[in-house]
Parts: sequence; C-alpha cells; structure tokens
Amino acid sequence: MIDVVSSCSLLAVLVCGAPGGGGIQPPRPAPTFPRSAPASPPSVVPTSPPPPPTGGVFGGHDPLDRKLRVDRDRLRELADDQANDVARTATPIVVAGALGDRLALDLSKRAAAAFEFDAVRGTRFEFVARIDGGRASGTMSLCDPGGVVRAEVVVSPGRVARLDAFVATSTGTYRLELRPQPGDARGTLLVSTKAFAPADVVETVTLADGRPVAFTLSGVRGRSLRSAVLRMPSGAASPRPYVDLASPSGVVVRVASRVVEGDPTRIELDAVALDELGEWTLRIADLSREERAGSLTLAFEEQKPGRKSIEFENP
Repeated sequence: MIDVVSSCSLLAVLVCGAPGGGGIQPPRPAPTFPRSAPASPPSVVPTSPPPPPTGGVFGGHDPLDRKLRVDRDRLRELADDQANDVARTATPIVVAGALGDRLALDLSKRAAAAFEFDAVRGTRFEFVARIDGGRASGTMSLCDPGGVVRAEVVVSPGRVARLDAFVATSTGTYRLELRPQPGDARGTLLVSTKAFAPADVVETVTLADGRPVAFTLSGVRGRSLRSAVLRMPSGAASPRPYVDLASPSGVVVRVASRVVEGDPTRIELDAVALDELGEWTLRIADLSREERAGSLTLAFEEQKPGRKSIEFENP
C-alpha cells in the first residue's frame, strides 16, 4: 500500500529541487546581454561623373541623321578674330627712325608693327594714314615714353585718318603702333609722319652776387642751341658773363659768351649741339656781382626731316 504522504514529499522534491543549506533555492534569473550598438547608415562613396556621351553631335553627326549646316561666314569671322587676337598679342616688328619717314605695313600678313622715334618736349606730331589696295582696316596708336597710349584712331578704307593734335609733354622715345583690324585682310596701311618743333624760349633772368641761374633745355640727336641772347638794362657796369652747359649724362662744358661790342646790354652765347637725348642744364652767371634783371631768348635748330620709306618685315 502506497504511502500518500511519502508520495507527496517526493513530488515536491522533484518540482522544487533538492534542499540545500537547509532551505529551498529561488529560481535563477534569466541571462542578460549588453545592448547592441545602433545600426549606422551605410557610408556614401563618391563616384565620378558619367563620361560624356559618344556619337551624336559629339561624334560629328546628328543622331537623327539630319544634315548639319556649316556657316562658312561665321567660321571666317572666327578665323579672322583668332588671327587678329594673335596680331594684338604678338610682339610687334619694331623699326627705329625719325619723324619725316614714310611707313608701309602689309595688313594681309596679320603682323603688328611699331615705329620708334625721339622727340623733345613741346614738339607737335602729325601722322596721316590711309589704306591702299584693299578693304582692310587698321589701328594707329601713339604711345609716350612711359608706354601710355596718348592718342588712337582707326584707319578705314576710303578715308584718311589723322593724329595731329598731340604735343609732347616730355623728352624721350615715342612709339607709333600699327595693328590690323578684323575683317578683310587685303590692303597696305600707309602713314606719313611729321613734326613741328617747339617755338623759341624766352625766360626772365635776375642775376645777383655772381650766383648762377639755371634753365632746362631738351636735347635730341640733330638738335642744337643756335643762339642765346641775354638783354640787360643799361646804366650799370659792363657784365662779365660766365656760362656752362651740363648734358643728361652729367658732362659739363664751358660755353663761349661775349658782350656785344657797342651794346653792353646784350650778351650772346655761341651755338652748341644738344645731341644727347634728355634734359640739359644751362647755367648763366654775372661775375661782376651786380644785380641785373633782364630776359634770355633761346633759339634752336632742329634736325632736318627724314625722307626714308620703311616697310615692316619680319627678320
């Protein structure tokens, strides 16, 4: 006969586990795990742009097999613009000369040219240009010794263009630039050059205590101081003039001077060449040390104008 109490105790042991430490053990907690990191979005990898399409217009034909019309006039304009850009940026053909020379530039060669010449302060320039034998156009620009464009004019077929209102404000080397314009390249740009020399100079002079008075003169090849006349008031002792002249490079020379016989109020200086480009310095003193006020008149002789014809050619 089965013992009911024993059976119940055995069942409790099977369900709750064997006794330990004299008591019933609680159930074990469920295992825990660390939280997983949040999912990150996939990284973006830069990609290069797709290659340009091939074929079609890019391959030289229309994908719809239509005939492409070539505007030959537009192509000619583009070619002329490109050739003119080359002419504007290319180094010009430079030729040195003198005012009075005649210039000729063949515009069909699309080459720029520059005519360089020396001039003194106060000189007025005259340039007259025209197109011969074609329908081309050109530009004529006058640059001062500092490279600044002081005057410019376009020379068109069938018309005469002039630059004749500019007066040199400084002594130095000037440049007349000739350049072709876009369009028909046939024709020759012809230019005549001329100079009008500055007038004689009259200065007020006050001499005292033998101190020199200085004046600035402009020099250039072929120019000379033809005469210098100093007029003083009468009634004082005869003057004792002393004159020297300094070149732009610093060379000083004594200038012969004399009191005109029978007219002690007039002093004359011998002519002297001013053949170096730049500013000369003329100094006058009266060694008698008396105070005198008068006027000094300076007269110059200029170089005779050239008659050479210059055709600009590449070396």
